[in-house]
Amino acid sequence: MMKNLFSILVLCGFFTELKANESMTLRCDGRTIDIIGDQKNAQVYSDVESLEINVEDDVIRWSGEEVELHDGFFNDGRITFYDEFTNIQIKLDKLTGMLTETRLYPRTSSNDLFIMTYQCKKITSKPLW
Repeated sequence: MMKNLFSILVLCGFFTELKANESMTLRCDGRTIDIIGDQKNAQVYSDVESLEINVEDDVIRWSGEEVELHDGFFNDGRITFYDEFTNIQIKLDKLTGMLTETRLYPRTSSNDLFIMTYQCKKITSKPLW
């Protein structure tokens, strides 16, 4: 019971510290993947990704993609990446560290939609001042 309570406090303590004046890198360990339309439940997913929030350069990097950082991210934890072949939306829950990635491949005949979840933790940080 105490160990679980401590884990909850550690997670809450970290994500309430997401600041607009701090660049950071998060390690995000995959938890589940759900391929919408395949008639199966979500599967275990063990991929590891890195989320880089760079407030000095005003960019966010995720899964090889980069997009301009906007202040709304620090409020709602959402950001969207668009390119010619893929639309990616991520949402970071600041209280739990859970990140949900929704990935749509609009140019495929079936408009493939994937939803992945990750558990994220901060591995580096650098305040601007």
